[in-house]
Amino acid sequence: MYMHFAEEMLKALYQESDQQPGKEIRFSDLATKYGIELKQHWITQIADEWAGVGYANVNKHIGNPSGWRVSIAAGGMRYIEEEYATHDGIGQLIEAVGETEKALSRLIPASDRIVTQTDNQPKRVETLAAVSQAITSIESSNVMLPNEKAETLTHLNAGQSILEKCNNFAIGAIRYLILDRLKLAFEGAIEDAFKITLVGIFLTIAAYLLTLL
Repeated sequence: MYMHFAEEMLKALYQESDQQPGKEIRFSDLATKYGIELKQHWITQIADEWAGVGYANVNKHIGNPSGWRVSIAAGGMRYIEEEYATHDGIGQLIEAVGETEKALSRLIPASDRIVTQTDNQPKRVETLAAVSQAITSIESSNVMLPNEKAETLTHLNAGQSILEKCNNFAIGAIRYLILDRLKLAFEGAIEDAFKITLVGIFLTIAAYLLTLL
């Protein structure tokens, strides 16, 4: 819903300004940091609405509205404090997402996009090595159930094959076959070393995919 989107964005903007008063931040960065699904067609609407009621100052420019910079104004601060302040003041309004969620929030909207990779891209070799490391780590793991391990390895091997053999592929295919499987694995991990390894691999692969967009 538009109302929920606008409210979450304003809470995030207030929280950013509380940490750094007067800070300007791009709408896209605000959405990414706080895991808010970015609605491109709503950006222009909240920009006009916030400016009209004195909630925020929006620095518009030619180009994608998600790149416009915004800073909170007195009206926006007053609204948030009236709605959310308690006798203890304003606590955390909205939780920033972790690095893995940030990466996914940028990749999910591009899931249908077909990207091209070449043999001489430096990060391609590093990414293939990371997938191989993930496969080896999961094969040798004693913390995953046998059926979970088998299913995860099936997906990882399929994703590895695409990265090795295909110069053109859909971002969503690698996200589904590799990133989503790694996320399930490290979220269910009870062994810290195993979890840390998989998170690092996840971020390496996600970073490579982002360079292809």
